[in-house]
Amino acid sequence: MTVVSEPVLDLNYRSDVAIGRLTTIRQAIISGASACCGRFLAALHESRRKQGAIELARYQHLIYDADTGIHFSMNPADRPFGL
Repeated sequence: MTVVSEPVLDLNYRSDVAIGRLTTIRQAIISGASACCGRFLAALHESRRKQGAIELARYQHLIYDADTGIHFSMNPADRPFGL
């Protein structure tokens, strides 16, 4: 009688490979999300910085809004300390 040994599926090895691939995919997703979040926060910071500059310019009476016709300035004679 001849015994033919069939290859036994090593389920532990296959599950380790699958877990390894899922871990790699998970790390890639986290890395991409982190980079995206960083870019979003940088853009938000830049937007707030620009809005702050606009508000500061309005406060310092430097802007004329053509849409509303509001002039955010003072008469030159009324400006304190030559601003």
